[in-house]
Formats: sequence, structure tokens, C-alpha cells
Amino acid sequence: MTTTAAQAMVAATARLRAAGVDDPARDARVLLAHAARIEAARVTLIAPEELSHEVAERYDQLISLRAIRVPCAGRVSPELIMRAFDEGADGVLVLGCHIGECHYDTGNHRAAKRIPTLHSMMTFAGLEPERLKLDWVSASEGE
Repeated sequence: MTTTAAQAMVAATARLRAAGVDDPARDARVLLAHAARIEAARVTLIAPEELSHEVAERYDQLISLRAIRVPCAGRVSPELIMRAFDEGADGVLVLGCHIGECHYDTGNHRAAKRIPTLHSMMTFAGLEPERLKLDWVSASEGE
């Protein structure tokens, strides 16, 4: 069964909304543009068109990757990060609570200890380690 770009965006927006993405419609549009290799401003022009199998598959992968949400940076497994790269992610950003402020006690310490190991794994796999970043945030830092 074929799907139009508009139908795919509606479904993707629902998936992203369920995952807690702040602006799911915007992200669905931007990710479709990336999958279709067009500018985001041109997505409206392709909305009534059927997506090729290649674009639909890439779009589904991008939505799946964008929709990953975990309660603590310490729960982000090395396998999850490497799978994201394997499925085409350009980069992975892991955000966690500031050191000493983890809601799960030591999750941020666990995440910080994994990053050097993951960087080594990435180098071994031929991936640039700078494509994986870890940063600390607090709910009070949001806009």
C-alpha cells in the first residue's frame, strides 16, 4: 500500500506526540524533508504525492530514532546508541541531569563513564567519535 507524504506526516506527528516531542508537527516536517532530500519549505509541495519506498523507509527510520525517549541518561545503553548510528543517525546527543542532581542517584555518572568507551567503539567501527555528545541539563534551564 502506498502512502502520500501528507498521510505519512500525520502518522509521524502522532508518534512523535506520543513520545513527548515538544513540536511534533515541525519535527515530522523537517524529518520528511531530510528523508526526501528536499528543503523543509518544499514539503507542502510533495504532500499529495505518494512517497517512494526508499523515502518512506528512511522517514520511518528517522521518526523511530527521533522518538526514542528514556527517563535517565544512565539508561541509554551503548547498544541503543550504536543502533542509532547503524540506522543512519548523523549524531546522537545524550542529555542528563547535572552531576550531583540525578533523579535516579547515579545515572549521570553511569552515562559519563560510558562515553569514552563508546567513543573507542565508534573509532573501531569507523565512526567519528565527535558524532556522540553528552551534556548536562536541568529543567530550570529550559525556555
